[in-house]
Amino acid sequence: MVRHWTIIFSFLIAFNFTEAEAKNPPPGTGTTDIPANILIMLDNSGSMSARLAGAVQIHYPVDVNVDRFGNIYVLEYWNNRIKKFDSSGNYIKAFGGPGSNCSQWRNARQFDIKDDIIYISDTNNYRFVLLDLDGGCVRTQSVSHLRESPVAMAVGGGWAWASGPSRIASHYSTSMYQNSGGNVYNNEGAGSHFIWGMSWNSGGSRIAYANYSKNQVRIAYRSGHQLVAQNSPYASNRVRNCSANRPTDTAWDSSGNVYYTSVGTHSVYKINPDTCSESKLVGSWSTSSGFRYPYGIEIDSADNSI
Repeated sequence: MVRHWTIIFSFLIAFNFTEAEAKNPPPGTGTTDIPANILIMLDNSGSMSARLAGAVQIHYPVDVNVDRFGNIYVLEYWNNRIKKFDSSGNYIKAFGGPGSNCSQWRNARQFDIKDDIIYISDTNNYRFVLLDLDGGCVRTQSVSHLRESPVAMAVGGGWAWASGPSRIASHYSTSMYQNSGGNVYNNEGAGSHFIWGMSWNSGGSRIAYANYSKNQVRIAYRSGHQLVAQNSPYASNRVRNCSANRPTDTAWDSSGNVYYTSVGTHSVYKINPDTCSESKLVGSWSTSSGFRYPYGIEIDSADNSI
């Protein structure tokens, strides 16, 4: 039995976000006329399996997630909005918008979905927004011990982890209150830039985060609400640091491999989290083919058996 999964990622093809430009697909995909600002679905070999959007325009997609029903959610940076598609890529609805009400946010770059709740790092409102799968308000919670505008978001192991420009902190996932010890991990994003994206493995025991400013994908273990490094007390020099060219997001497959998007090489890479060995899955810069500026990546939880 061979196991397959679907890789979904969002990317920017052109600098003109108000009008989608038709571009050719990556070599070998067998699909033509790929519009700008869309999502592409790949299988684990890097071959094209589907595309989203079609007539539904997506403006500046920066992150993507999948719920347990297979529905796909796309975060639009400029519109402060999420668009929802079914597992076949058919458009369902949009929700959100710029503002500070419960179902609004400002300049969010990352979100996650866990137990039918959407967790959004509301960057410019300095808070977290929790919604149901139809965009209905669940709650908001102001940033506390993180002490920075939140950027990345990853929920796993009963905890919601958020990052700012230089810190990572864990929160109770139901309330987004700070962890019981108020633990914060400092100097993780080199200050002037930030940890762009984070993700947990399926068991919630390991986290991979894209340290954009330091050109690394970093991988740590979790013990309760704290990060550890292979049973050692957490410290930056004990966390596995895998070299990466301007990484923006990470995702795990069911076999424990890590994938990341690189805006430096306009590609998606697969890495072994224990050795940092890496291979390019797909992508390259080109004015007529290839990807441009992939930002978000997600791997669905259902491994289809063939």
